[in-house]
Amino acid sequence: MAVIYCFSGTGNSLYAATKISAEINAEVVNMKSGGECNADVIGIVFPVYFWGLPKTVERFLGDIRITNKNAYIFTVITYGGLAGGADGAVNDFLKKQGVKLSYSAKVRMVRNYLPEFNVNDSKSLWEKIDRRLDRVISDIKWRAVSRITPYTALNKTMHQNYPPLKANCGKLFTVNSCRHCGACTDVCPNGNITMENGPPKFGSNCELCFGCVHICPVGAIEYDNKTQGKKRYKNHMQHELSDLNAHGFNRTRFEIDYTKPRNKLTAAYIADEYSFTYEGGYPDSSVMIDCLELGMNSETGIAEQISGFHSYLIWKSASLTLPEAKDGALVMSDKIESGVTYRIKYNVTTYYDKSNGWLCIGARDCDNAEYVRFCENCIAAVGDGKLAAIWVSLPTDAEVMKRLK
Repeated sequence: MAVIYCFSGTGNSLYAATKISAEINAEVVNMKSGGECNADVIGIVFPVYFWGLPKTVERFLGDIRITNKNAYIFTVITYGGLAGGADGAVNDFLKKQGVKLSYSAKVRMVRNYLPEFNVNDSKSLWEKIDRRLDRVISDIKWRAVSRITPYTALNKTMHQNYPPLKANCGKLFTVNSCRHCGACTDVCPNGNITMENGPPKFGSNCELCFGCVHICPVGAIEYDNKTQGKKRYKNHMQHELSDLNAHGFNRTRFEIDYTKPRNKLTAAYIADEYSFTYEGGYPDSSVMIDCLELGMNSETGIAEQISGFHSYLIWKSASLTLPEAKDGALVMSDKIESGVTYRIKYNVTTYYDKSNGWLCIGARDCDNAEYVRFCENCIAAVGDGKLAAIWVSLPTDAEVMKRLK
C-alpha cells in the first residue's frame, strides 16, 4: 500500500505527486489532517516556503501517526528559488515518532511567488521538470536511500521572513470585478476563503500560496500592491488541484448512523430571500453546496440542518420519486474543525417536482446508495462514503410553488 500526502497551492507539487503516484500505484491525499497511517510507502510532497515548511505541512507532520515503523518514507520538495534544508525539517518531525526519511529530492519548478518573482513558465522548463521527475520516480521505485540535508540555523533565520509567521496576510488581499465563480474558494488548501452573496472574504489562515490569485479567471485578486500587472500562472492541473483542496463532499467521507434519532428541526424556504432557514440549532461548522450550507456539529460530526442561499430561479423541473429513507443521523466521518467551512465543487444541479413539492440537490439516481432522514423534511443519499444528494420537502410553501415554472 502506498500513499502520497500533498500540499499544493498552484499545482506544482500536485503535478509532481500525481506523476509519481501513477508509477508507484499510490493514492494522493490532501494534508488536511494527519491521523494514522500504516502504508508501506509514504510520500510527502510540498513546496518550500522561505527555506522552510508551510504552516499546513508543519501541522500535518505534527498530527500524523505512522504506525508502520518499517515504511519507506520519501519527500519531494518543489521550489522556484532556493530549497535549503526543508527535507531536514521533515526528518526532524518524523524522528519524534521513531521513523525517518529514506529518500528526499528537490525539483525546481515554475516560479510563481508573485511578490518576488515573475512567472517563468516555458516549454523547455517543463521538459527539465519531467526529466528530473523521471529520475526521482526511478529512485523511489528502487527504494533508493539518499542523504537528508540538515535543517540549519540559516534555514531557520530565512524562514522567519515568511510573512504568515508575522501577520495575518489575508487582510492584504483586494478584489475587483469579481464574477463570483468560486474558483478561489475551491483552490485554497486551507479553506481560508469564503463567499456568501458577495466577493470572496479572506480569513486569518493564509499561507500565501497565491493559488487564488493565479486561478482567478479574470485576474480580480491582488495582493498588497505587489501583484498588479504580473502574469498569472495557469497550471494545467487546475481541475485536479480544486479536487485535492476542496473542503467538501468530494474529499470528505460521510456515513449513516441509524442508531441516532433524526433532528427535529424543519427547513423552511423564504421565497423573497431565495434561501433556506431554520429556527433553532447552532452548528459550529458547515459543508457548502454552492451557497447552501449543511450545518455540522464539530464534536459529533452530525449534520444538523441546511440553510442559506439557494435560488429557485436555477432549479430544474423533473419528475421525482421520493426515495425510501429511515430515520437516523448523517455523520461526517472525517475529523471536523470548529469554525471551518468545507465545500463541494460548484455547479450542483437542483431538481424540483412541483406536483409533490420535493427538491433533489445533487444526483437524482444513486446506485447502491443509502438514504437517511436526518431532519424532519431532509433526506441525504450516501454511497461509497460520499454524499451524493440532499432531498428537501417543501409541501407547504405555496409561494415558492406558485413561482416555479
